[in-house]
Amino acid sequence: MLTLLKGLDSTVIAMNEPKADLNALNEKGRTELAQRAYELAYHYEGEYGSCPQAVLSSIQEVLGIVDDEVIKSGHSLAGGAALSGQGTCGALVGGIMAISCRFGRPRSM
Repeated sequence: MLTLLKGLDSTVIAMNEPKADLNALNEKGRTELAQRAYELAYHYEGEYGSCPQAVLSSIQEVLGIVDDEVIKSGHSLAGGAALSGQGTCGALVGGIMAISCRFGRPRSM
């Protein structure tokens, strides 16, 4: 399900609503979702590369809280930023980006 938000410039932005209500899941349900996201991310990284995009794609598929544009923007963060091998792990950054998609500060604040 999409939620429509009005941006600062009055454009309408579509955001994915979560597919699962994590608060309503028991520990086993949360563990199963986490395991599914892990398996997908592992597969996507092996198939396509780009750790941040693999993590973001798996979370999009399992939880539905990441938009395609966020996945696209994660590409430059692969390999510790621009494949430099220096910096924070791309998979960690992808996970942080996914958390921000749900709980981050909106542009208007």
